[in-house]
Amino acid sequence: MVVVAGHESTVNVLGNAVLALLQHPDQLRQLRERPELMPGAVGGVPAI
Repeated sequence: MVVVAGHESTVNVLGNAVLALLQHPDQLRQLRERPELMPGAVGGVPAI
């Protein structure tokens, strides 16, 4: 049970992150053009 305890929350966070980028294509484009911004974007994912 402990092994899969974080599965649902992980799936939800990743899904919300993808949804946020799809809803804000300008931000997605910026991340694609400037991959050095990725650490900051990934660091902000749990706040979604």
